[in-house]
Amino acid sequence: MFPDNCDIQYPRKQFVERNELDRYGFSWVLAERSGLKVPPKSFASWAHGWSWGRDVGVDIIFTNHFVVSTPKDLPIVVAISQHRDLLVDVGFKNVRVGGLPFAYVSESTQKRKKDSLLFILQHSARDLVQQEIEFVEYLGGLVSDFSEVYCCLYDQESEVKNPVLIKMCKQLGIGIVRGARGDDMNSLYRLRAIYDHFDFVVTNSLGSHVVYASYCGCRVSVLERFYMDWNAGPELYESPRLATLSDIKNVKRWYPHFFVDHPSSAINAKEWAAGEIGAVSLLNNEEIHDVLGWSFLSKIKAVLKGGRRRLLRTVFKKVT
Repeated sequence: MFPDNCDIQYPRKQFVERNELDRYGFSWVLAERSGLKVPPKSFASWAHGWSWGRDVGVDIIFTNHFVVSTPKDLPIVVAISQHRDLLVDVGFKNVRVGGLPFAYVSESTQKRKKDSLLFILQHSARDLVQQEIEFVEYLGGLVSDFSEVYCCLYDQESEVKNPVLIKMCKQLGIGIVRGARGDDMNSLYRLRAIYDHFDFVVTNSLGSHVVYASYCGCRVSVLERFYMDWNAGPELYESPRLATLSDIKNVKRWYPHFFVDHPSSAINAKEWAAGEIGAVSLLNNEEIHDVLGWSFLSKIKAVLKGGRRRLLRTVFKKVT
């Protein structure tokens, strides 16, 4: 069966996260591309995940993430030029366009199974709400319409052990495949193999999985009757401009190609996804080593900058 093969090919290899670059094993992906067995520690930040809804200002949330968590002289890699411009406008000094981490994972050897369907719930399915239960029940009714139907779970213990979801899938004839996990160095490779296998992907919300699956050639759909709002926290609803993200009418207007009556009617949107993921802007090995501080000279620069920031913090504390 496919999930067993996937786990054998890309077994879970847990690590202790050193910085943002390590998340989902991205450092190991870059190290392999460079011919390194072990990734050095990185001295930079790299934006993970798809930031959607740019037309209505959701990038305020994207920008605030870096304003709060990242020194403005630290190198940052973002997916697309619009994100670089946003950060430069608020004072960041060293921002590079280099695509999303998932774009650096090459196509797997997994063969796509004709008419297979994968469904993905919101980022976390720890606590199923009634709308999600109805979504799973609906998909159970589609089992005979596809060669196989699987549910992909975000691989955290609280989710993969969700007794309600697991029991429902078993009763409905739906398989389970475990996807990404933040502290697993094989996460991105496993996701690529999963998306390379399935013909169709259906979901009840927008998120990075929509772009990743589309980029891999899956025909992705979002079912309106089960759609759930993106959960961006309280800041989403404090701004009228950002609150429009919760309006299904707007989402359908921005991404009409995702909304179909039946998952089998979904279309291939690989070209669109390549633009969103920044596939044309990938950095070469020399550029990666330079921006991450993996080369000798860049590492010296990173250490000096880090020392300067620590010195300034110490002086500031003494003054205040």
